[in-house]
Order: sequence, then structure tokens, then C-alpha cells
Amino acid sequence: MKNKCLKVRWKLNSSLQLLFIFLFTLSCNLQNAASANIGFISFLARIKLSSSTDSSTGTSNIPVTTNPVLSASKTITAYSIPSLGLTGIISGTQIFLVSETYTTFVPETATFTTTGKNITIGGVTQISGTTANNYSSTLTYIVTAEDGSTQNYTVIFFAPLTITGMQAWFKANSLALTNGANVTSWTDSSGNGNTISNGSNYPTYVASGIGGKPSVNFVQASNQWLYNNSTVGLGGNDFTMIAVVRPTVNGTNQGIISVGNSCGLHDKELSVLNTNYLGSGWCNVLATYDTTTLLSSGVSIIASATWLQGPNANGSNLYYNGGLIRTDPTTGTAYSGGTQLAIGRRYSNTLYFNGDIAEVFYFNVSLSTTAREKIECYLSGKYSITLNHTCQ
Repeated sequence: MKNKCLKVRWKLNSSLQLLFIFLFTLSCNLQNAASANIGFISFLARIKLSSSTDSSTGTSNIPVTTNPVLSASKTITAYSIPSLGLTGIISGTQIFLVSETYTTFVPETATFTTTGKNITIGGVTQISGTTANNYSSTLTYIVTAEDGSTQNYTVIFFAPLTITGMQAWFKANSLALTNGANVTSWTDSSGNGNTISNGSNYPTYVASGIGGKPSVNFVQASNQWLYNNSTVGLGGNDFTMIAVVRPTVNGTNQGIISVGNSCGLHDKELSVLNTNYLGSGWCNVLATYDTTTLLSSGVSIIASATWLQGPNANGSNLYYNGGLIRTDPTTGTAYSGGTQLAIGRRYSNTLYFNGDIAEVFYFNVSLSTTAREKIECYLSGKYSITLNHTCQ
């Protein structure tokens, strides 16, 4: 706050008048101190009373200084975890960190810069390059400016390998191929060894595919697909399937990912239907087929399906870009199908996919909303696909 006392010119005729000048200055500054809500000792420290006599007029100048203006700036301008080689993506008041290799959350030390005076998390002062935090849940940084105002920043660390239940993970950016090359084998990045391949009828690699990132192109007319007949961890009742796809819809059924090679013994699948909607479920048990969100050729989406064995009123769920589009009840029927895995086809029949697939996840659990949305948020940022939920 600016001092309201004016610079006054006084004619010094006596010591009594000088005393009056001092009392006037004291009274004025006391009012300023009260308005600024500062203590008496602080007030005394701020008074700067000096006089100089003008020889020509015999007057004395008494200047009164003003308080400095405190900054309201409170921005985090850079954020990283050098030990992991990660640089945060700052979007408004959210900071995103992504690692495709990080497996276990332990305390990590961040380096950051800020225009604020200090930063705290839960009352603990944060020192760049020194303070360690565990990123298993969202961190809220409180940045305090010089003037005492604050701004919250949330830091979110996406690391797919930390999510429980992952049994298979295929990402096109892991393929060391040139544009147009045949994809004869696609390594499982989950670490479970469920790599898929094909000795013929293989798809092709697209260097700049969905969202400008690599993808794998499947041509339906050429019966292109990849598979594994000896998988690990794909049995059981519950599952979550998540895929980044850009289909060419043509009124035919198209398998994106499936487990099991016999419809009679059940299979688990995520598909594009001949109605040009998404579908999921178990063959001969339950078909969770959407009828609300029509797919369009050439439009990239994140398709997700979860299954929780019943009886469960909301056991089978289908999601389009993270938004729920269909839910159905599941029964107590146990899965009796095989564990053969197919990408680009529904294994139990000849329903081949037509279009691009950039990334696919398979979990042997029905992921919680929080866990599923973390995967979708990771994919959204990677492939520039807008979600129907927030990332936090």
C-alpha cells in the first residue's frame, strides 16, 4: 500500500515547530500502519524522517518513503524428474509426466522453477532438486506469491506398467521398422512374453499414423492379423481391453482384439460391429453392443471394455473415448474358453479388422474407474485424442 503522507515543506522557526512536524509525521504514518495491518515495531522500522533546509527559503523538506509493491506472480514455469529423464508437460495448472518403462512408484526428486516465493505440498516446503515425493497419486503443489496469494498445481504421473493386472501391451512405437514394412511380429511390452506374430497375411507399419505416431495398418480384404496360441495370464473371467484404433467402417464385423478361439466355448472380444458401433462381451453369454455412438471412417478413438463376473448389475461396460456408452449385467457363468490371443481379428471366426491400430492393452481384471482413466489419459496425451472425462 502506498503511504498517504505527503511531502510537506515547513518553515523552521523554532524547536517547538520541529516537534509539531515530528508529531504530524508520526500521526500520519500510524494511520498508514493501521491500514497496512503491520505491527508497531515494523512501523517504526519503516519511518524514514529526514530534513534538509532550503537556504533560499528557510524551509525544510521531510520526505516520507512508500512501501514496495509485492509481486502476485505464482507460476511453475518448468518441471522435470532428471533421474528418470522425464520432462513435465505443463498445461494450465496441470503438469503431466509419462513413462512407458517405470514399474514401481518410489519417492522421486523433481527439479522445478517458479515465479512464486515458495512451494509446499501438504504443508511441507518443496525445494527444487532436493525434496522427494511418491507419485502414485496426484500431487498438489501450492505456490505462494510474495503478496501471500496462492495457486494450486496438480502433478500427474502416468506409468502404465504400475497398474495391476496388465498381461499384454502392444504399442506400435516399440516397432523398429521403416514405413510400409511388414509387421511379422509385435512384441508384448508388458513383460509377460505374449508376443503376437504371423508367417503370412501380416499387416504393415505406418511411421506417421494415429496422432502422428506409429501405427499398424490391417487390410480386411487381405485377412491380415497377428496372433499367439500359447499365451500367459489371459484366462479367467474378468478383463479390461483398451485400444487406440482408426477404423474404416464398412458395415461388416471387425475384430480389434479377442481371447479364445471358439465361440462355442466362449471368447472375449472388443470389436467394430456391422452396424458401425462398438461391441464387446463373451460369445454365447453376453453381447454388450452399443447403439448410441456411431463410428466414422478415419476417425481415431480410444475404445475400452471392462468385464466383472456377476451376478453384477453393471458388470459389462463399453467406453468411447473414456465415456460410458453401454452397460449390461453379467451372470455368474465362468469363462471356459481358450487363451489364444488375436489382434486385428476375432479369433473364433473370420472377422478381420480394417484400419489402423496404434496401441492395445489387456488386463486380467476389471479395472477400477481411476485405473482405466489413467490408461485412457496416457493414450489421450500420446495420440491427441480428446476424452470425455478429465485427467486428474
